[in-house]
Amino acid sequence: MFVDIDPATRNIDLDLIEAAITPATRAIIPVDIAGLPVDRDRLYAIAQHHKLRVIEDAAQSFGASWGGRKIGVIGDFVSFSFHANKNITTGEGGALVLPVDTDPALCERLRLQGVRRFGEDGMDVETPGGKANLTDIAAAIGLGQLKRLEEFTARRHHLARRYFELFNRKLGCELPPEDFENSNWHMFQVLLPPGCERAKFMAAMRERGIGIGVHYPAMHLFTLYRKLGWKAGDFPQAERVGAATVSLPLFPAMADTDVDRVCSVMSDLL
Repeated sequence: MFVDIDPATRNIDLDLIEAAITPATRAIIPVDIAGLPVDRDRLYAIAQHHKLRVIEDAAQSFGASWGGRKIGVIGDFVSFSFHANKNITTGEGGALVLPVDTDPALCERLRLQGVRRFGEDGMDVETPGGKANLTDIAAAIGLGQLKRLEEFTARRHHLARRYFELFNRKLGCELPPEDFENSNWHMFQVLLPPGCERAKFMAAMRERGIGIGVHYPAMHLFTLYRKLGWKAGDFPQAERVGAATVSLPLFPAMADTDVDRVCSVMSDLL
């Protein structure tokens, strides 16, 4: 089952989760969009009440916090991404964080061909596994990046604050939640005003030398899910946000003047 988003946070609407739970439900899979964490206190209260597991899609929230604790310090299954566009990168890959009583040894086998090694030369395969291991080279890149996480996060916060300071509020755009306590500011997303043709706007931005992206369309409208019966109108908040959202440039190597230019060009175009 899908659940619509909260228009304020653009994360899963926690008020709608319980109505979507069925006898077949085994887990809740929330997404921390743009690096802003879902309310972990309410999320886990719902999960515990219904005896469900939680699989945290924290792909974008590495380095973010909830209640003063880093995402991944507590939780059930917490999945991080270290893709090249994330706050720290290994080039490609990610990590799964889980409690010690969840059998991490099983996860280790599942990530690498189901192999269990023992002794000097023992090897056995008891369960089928894939190949999802992080290479040693990628891990070395990640360890170097990890040392700079706080530096990168501080820079992202600074740039996001500059966007809020300089953004022309008369353009009619909806800005993201102004959260500097929990978010790692993986992305700075705005919703374009009604009537603005997003594709033309994006092309015009690129012509001015500014790259922007779309993260993300409403997933239930993809062909794969339409085939399963989902349709337009099922999740109106996700559809509204998915049709209007654009992600503005935000990365630690940006200069303050880059933010100034993005805001200036947006004012010109809109």
